Amino acid sequence: MTLSSLQFARAFGALKAALAARPVGDHRLLALAAFWPNLAAHRANPSYQSYLDEYTALFAESLAPEHLADCPPENLAAIRTLAREIGSPEQRETVDLALARAWAYAGETERAVMVCAQGAGEVAAAKELFSSGADANPPMTARGRPS
Repeated sequence: MTLSSLQFARAFGALKAALAARPVGDHRLLALAAFWPNLAAHRANPSYQSYLDEYTALFAESLAPEHLADCPPENLAAIRTLAREIGSPEQRETVDLALARAWAYAGETERAVMVCAQGAGEVAAAKELFSSGADANPPMTARGRPS
């Protein structure tokens, strides 16, 4: 169910108040990601353009690599979904790298590679790598190339 114009204005005001009360960081990004479905429902309506512009600016000012460093992969996935909807290519790359790093730290190598592959548009190659049973860490030569 979408919110009426008045309900939306109140909800957006509440979001801004909540963001003002939070330190800059992943909590702000998660609050923005949670609110996104409300705004996405009105995205095509020109009457909501100023809300979208302000929301996009709030996202941009909240997003920084240091705010994502200790964020769990599940939270980064929600932030990544939002970045894919409204973020610039640089913002999407920032979130993709943080998510890939988080999955790698968690020992989820395949997920980390898939995040990178999706960002680079090389999903088919990554899927082939893992489905073929190829060694993801082949021996390296002295020049740092697979032998």
